[in-house]
Amino acid sequence: MANLQGKVALVTGASKGIGAAIARELASRGAAVAVNYAGSKAAARIAGQHEEYITKALHDYKSGVRSGGGVAAMAEVAYPLSDDEIAALAHYLARL
Repeated sequence: MANLQGKVALVTGASKGIGAAIARELASRGAAVAVNYAGSKAAARIAGQHEEYITKALHDYKSGVRSGGGVAAMAEVAYPLSDDEIAALAHYLARL
């Protein structure tokens, strides 16, 4: 399998099915994965925010501190990420 460490992947339609499986596979290979799917108000709210805010939000999703709408999808993405991958993903999302 290819090592995707240091790469960022954006997966659309990742709330279930093939898209979710692809997002999990990319993450298992080391990629920092950002997901999007129809009706994702949580993803829409996080894109374009300050990088520091996104970093804290992803750490909160990962640790279970954050609750509310979109938590399951965001926690699934954040949980397997290392601190470096969270930083890379936050950097990417802040620039959307």
